[in-house]
Amino acid sequence: MLSKFKILLLTFIIYDTTMAQKLNVDYKRNIIANFNSALAKQQWDSAITFYDAKMLSFLPAGKMESLWDQLATYYGDYSHYETTDTATKKGELQFLTKFHFKRGTLMEQVSVNDSGQIAGLWFLPLQHNSGYTEPSYSNKKLYYETDVEIITGDYKMKGKLTVPSNAKNVPAVILAWGSGPNGMNEEIGGCQPFTDLAAGLASQGIAVLRFDKRTYKHSMDINPKHLPTVDDEYTYDIESGINLLKTKKYIDPKNIYLLGHSQGGMILPYLLKKIKGFAGGISMAGAARPLGIIIQEQMDYLAPDSILKTAEEKMMKQRAVAQAKLSLSDTLTPYTEADLLPLGYPGSYWLHLNKINPPVLASKIKKPILFLQGESDYQVRMTDFNLFKLYNKNSDHYFKSYPRLNHLFVAGETEALSTPGDYFKPGNIYEPVIMDIAKFVKTKNL
Repeated sequence: MLSKFKILLLTFIIYDTTMAQKLNVDYKRNIIANFNSALAKQQWDSAITFYDAKMLSFLPAGKMESLWDQLATYYGDYSHYETTDTATKKGELQFLTKFHFKRGTLMEQVSVNDSGQIAGLWFLPLQHNSGYTEPSYSNKKLYYETDVEIITGDYKMKGKLTVPSNAKNVPAVILAWGSGPNGMNEEIGGCQPFTDLAAGLASQGIAVLRFDKRTYKHSMDINPKHLPTVDDEYTYDIESGINLLKTKKYIDPKNIYLLGHSQGGMILPYLLKKIKGFAGGISMAGAARPLGIIIQEQMDYLAPDSILKTAEEKMMKQRAVAQAKLSLSDTLTPYTEADLLPLGYPGSYWLHLNKINPPVLASKIKKPILFLQGESDYQVRMTDFNLFKLYNKNSDHYFKSYPRLNHLFVAGETEALSTPGDYFKPGNIYEPVIMDIAKFVKTKNL
């Protein structure tokens, strides 16, 4: 799924209040310089010596190596890093370093506690270098955007509500992300599919709510008393989202739809069953098969054994395949360690996800559902789209596929399967896709 090529966002901000003496900036900058040098040389055991205890438990050497491998998979080979700068964010001093890879640049953000230890680490894509442009079907005279906050217990997620101008009793759509830690725009390379959806649908008179996924800014809560499931990642926050929409007088509470992309489209039937209040749903590139199978299929396509030349390349593939196979294994338990599995989630998450049979569950949903698929998508194949069609004979379930569209529903130059490099070419969701979704939401038909 999308997450195999999405960067893992690691947000661990820990404050040490036991030290009254502040270390000076130059001293901390020197710590970061040594840490970054260890990263660049891929000396993981050396890198983790700069962590505090909490960071060490969250990101041991093995997980740091796995993170770096995923960066290389998505952004290409590592090139170099620049001199570290500083910035103050919410009163906290942070150290910022640009890390350059073959296909993109990431901003490393590090916080150092008063003991001189690394207490927080982020790797974020530089959005202003993405080349993203607004789609031609966006008409800003027809809508406006307002900032919102999704609150679920102690978790708070930033979001945006895109509203048609002079809205009165309008339908609405909530956007649900693909796998991994996605922001509200679901940005990848030069594309922002959720920004496109919000602008395009709002221009057609439909309100759109999009917000950061919980794991985009927060680490998944994993402890002996709480083993996370799909509900922690999706259900609870989407439920908070629909509750927020129902407080808006200009939105028709009986016409709120859920749109899921990639893994969000995969579990769309589950979410429609689990969460009350949705009038129907739209599945964009939703997988019908278990993610463990999808991941292995992706690896065989992206890294066939015939092109793997170095021992490191072979090891990277072997690790990814081993994690995918374990996620499907009969030996999997709720306590299987997250480091051994895809996405960095423990066995409890995968056991829950594997129980969801998307095409069968979809066939039992007595609400309108629109299934959309790009025919050049290498991440989720036409095989999955056809499985949904095979199991779903409901008269109010609709299916449409589009030649040359990739996983982000951006058009390619040929009908061949796309590649990760295509995502780095700025593009927008194909306009007919926007119009089909708008028609479905307004008429419950296609």
